[in-house]
Amino acid sequence: MLALEALTVVADSSSGEEGAVKAVVVIALLLAGPLFYGLTWGRYRNTGKRHDHRRDTRSATAAERGADTHVRRLVGRTNRTMHGANHES
Repeated sequence: MLALEALTVVADSSSGEEGAVKAVVVIALLLAGPLFYGLTWGRYRNTGKRHDHRRDTRSATAAERGADTHVRRLVGRTNRTMHGANHES
């Protein structure tokens, strides 16, 4: 609403072609802010550059082959540490 009032004031105060040029300048200046905001928001939001894991990532799995060998069973232990533990090697 304010933009239309400013446009009519500029157009009424000028005559002929000069008024039309000023009206175009006022419109361009009024649209510059929202246009800049929209471009900046779109650029930094990266709406077109998102990664969809299910669509963009391919993975293949093969049949697993392996065996576990039972070494020993320790039950009823009272120490906090286990003698012969392999977490430090």
